[in-house]
Amino acid sequence: MDYDLKDQNLFPISTEIALPPNTNYQNIIINSINPQPDNVKVDEDGNWLAQYKLLPSQRLKINVKGKAKVFLNGSSENITSENIAQYLKSEPYWETNAQNITDTAKSLKNTRRYLSIRGRQIKLRL
Repeated sequence: MDYDLKDQNLFPISTEIALPPNTNYQNIIINSINPQPDNVKVDEDGNWLAQYKLLPSQRLKINVKGKAKVFLNGSSENITSENIAQYLKSEPYWETNAQNITDTAKSLKNTRRYLSIRGRQIKLRL
């Protein structure tokens, strides 16, 4: 994968690129990152972020080489009650407390069955 970074400011900046993560449906092995980042961190969602410092007007082309093993059927993941609370908290674009969403959720008679069927439909589209 190639990433193109550019500092369009009159002052130095710090910026980052997101590296493909391991998920329930893929395992990622990164063999090389050229040029190497100044730092790599993991955010609260488990995303790997490679950080670079750029000088004013500097352009930087980054090449990441690696392998991905992709699975048709994902592995299961244990989700803690803390994770569920974090994932379901209301935010500006994730309006879990909006009246129409809570009304729809209450109207579902068999949520597990609905989610199971809906999950299969989504998998078939991939």
